[in-house]
Amino acid sequence: MTTKITEQNVSNLANLGVQWQSVVVSDGSTVTTMVAGRGYFVNNTSAAGIVKLPASASAGDTVAIKDYAGNFATNNLTIQRNSHKIQGTTDDSQIITNKASVILVYIDATKGWLFTK
Repeated sequence: MTTKITEQNVSNLANLGVQWQSVVVSDGSTVTTMVAGRGYFVNNTSAAGIVKLPASASAGDTVAIKDYAGNFATNNLTIQRNSHKIQGTTDDSQIITNKASVILVYIDATKGWLFTK
């Protein structure tokens, strides 16, 4: 079977990726609540940061996070679970690796958000 590349197909393919947002400054004094389907460049140069997963989630929802300043080992980033599990546990998660890039996918109420990268 052959699939023709059409304008509609190209548009559909573009919708499969995350929509990257402007840089988010996360210094612990504010919490960014993430939205499914979006990616966040997080700059926590001045202090440890916090982001929060969406309050409602459906199977296949994704969020992406990138260490903008390359210092998550110095100023860790906490991912608040917002009532959903992360990796099957009821604990918030931390990113503690410089230059980290992660993608979380929501699976179901049992496992919640799983790291894919």
